[in-house]
Amino acid sequence: MTKKNFNSASKATANVIVKVTPEYIEKESTPSNRVYAFAYHVSIENNRRDSIQLLNRHWKIFAGGVQIADVKGEGVVGEKPVLKPGQIHRYSSFSVVNSETAHMFGYYTFIGEDGGFFEVAIPEFQLNYEPSLTLH
Repeated sequence: MTKKNFNSASKATANVIVKVTPEYIEKESTPSNRVYAFAYHVSIENNRRDSIQLLNRHWKIFAGGVQIADVKGEGVVGEKPVLKPGQIHRYSSFSVVNSETAHMFGYYTFIGEDGGFFEVAIPEFQLNYEPSLTLH
């Protein structure tokens, strides 16, 4: 088993739906050294009547009940996508934590066609290591 999917989380804000599906990456993790790698797959769906552009992201990452990162930056994975009405933008990224239990959440800042800025929530999702029950 190289990876394990977890439950998705989704949230709608200002007629934009953000869905996140985390995934444990076994081959990039070393539990004996408290290194747990997770990918997360994000879809952003524009259900508004205007085009919007993602400008910034802000993530808060917690591991073992303690905040370990506060990540702010432009765009996502090097892009500032423009989403037309009805369009979905998908991307994947990753995080490495030092605890069997972690979670992330945050928000994106967008600009609409009218020049107005607005924030869209990124739902909280869990990054939990669950050892395989398979005997080796």
